[in-house]
Amino acid sequence: MKVSVFGLGAVGLPLALILSLNGEEVYGVDIDAQRIERIKRGKTGLYEYFEGRSIDEIVLDEVKKGRFIPTTDYEHVLKLSSVIIITIPLPLTKNKRVNFRYIRRGGEMIGGSLKRGDLVILRSTVPIGTTRNILLPLLEKFSGLKVERDFYLSYVPERMAEGKAFDELISMTTVISGVGEKSVNKTKEFFERFSKDIFISPSIEHAEASKLIENAQRDLNIAMVNELALFLIESGLFPKEVIEIAKTHKRVKNLLSPGPGVGGHCLPYAYYYLKESVKGKEYLSLFEHGRRINDSMPERILKLIKAKLKRVHKKIKDSKISILGLSMKNYSKDTRESPAIKFIKLARGSFGEIAAYDSEVEDSILEKKESLTETLKGSDVVVIMAIQKDFHELTIQKIKEYIGKDFILVDTRGLFKMEEIEREGIDFIVF
Repeated sequence: MKVSVFGLGAVGLPLALILSLNGEEVYGVDIDAQRIERIKRGKTGLYEYFEGRSIDEIVLDEVKKGRFIPTTDYEHVLKLSSVIIITIPLPLTKNKRVNFRYIRRGGEMIGGSLKRGDLVILRSTVPIGTTRNILLPLLEKFSGLKVERDFYLSYVPERMAEGKAFDELISMTTVISGVGEKSVNKTKEFFERFSKDIFISPSIEHAEASKLIENAQRDLNIAMVNELALFLIESGLFPKEVIEIAKTHKRVKNLLSPGPGVGGHCLPYAYYYLKESVKGKEYLSLFEHGRRINDSMPERILKLIKAKLKRVHKKIKDSKISILGLSMKNYSKDTRESPAIKFIKLARGSFGEIAAYDSEVEDSILEKKESLTETLKGSDVVVIMAIQKDFHELTIQKIKEYIGKDFILVDTRGLFKMEEIEREGIDFIVF
């Protein structure tokens, strides 16, 4: 069985590699020719490890063995494939509406080369009704084939977090839905090759909705602890310690941790996908408010910093601020919707100097420096916005040595323990 995966981002590439590692011949398709060339060279831009190897190492090995073939030639691939998996993202427009352009184009491309017996699996996160009302008509129109008679169509939501993609592809329950019984059975048979646990959804729409709820509830829960964190800081309390105490109650132990906001392509988009699903109806005000809280965190953290500088009689325009961690979350290379990037944009024009450092992020960012020494030297404020592995080697004492004077520490990720911060006698804002 030959498989093609359309879209080689954080969702599609690990999936394609799990399949190739499982012995399938897999074609990875992406319209971005430069990305295909980078992938062939083992430059994936993803922070993933599996069985002691990085995703870059796995790609190089699977390409060498001929089991994984990255390409832009979708027509050739579709002639050979009997299973087509779509992981094409749905971006948002400037006014926060869902942009279906790429999924429509994908449906047209695949439909034009669809064959009898093919199985099409949509694995993107989408508004409710997308599979049945948008993708299905395109596949039937451009192929001239009929679903459940000539080809099969299913929706299988991705349920993996960056940094854990390989393990979660295997261990996480796989939710399967299809337009009919034949599609469900074909999809179940396929995923049983590598997934340990399978759940059959009563309909495609149930599965689409479940994925949105998974993401939206995390976004909302993070908003709750972020709002509480700001209140606790203003009250002179340490949010992390209060939350740890609260979590000793057995029904509160899953409380999430506060931070500088929510980044990536999944959680920040969930509310807007839900909103598209209930267009014109008055629902989701709670999720809307949570989204506003998380979006506002970089700005609110900046206000806390400015207020702290004023209290210690430092002029903001004469101060240097250093940001450690540019990725959208801890242990990541991804900067999409990154709170750190938003924070830097807001800080421009206010501070005398801005410096940033991240050992994993490859993006070109104006303030990004090549070393911790250059980033921290002479800083008045140090902000931890995301943690990378090498940050665990940092101590407050080391930061003091790099800076060479008094500074304010803003730890939004809980990198340092309160005992160390208080022992070193520095001024701080700690989440």
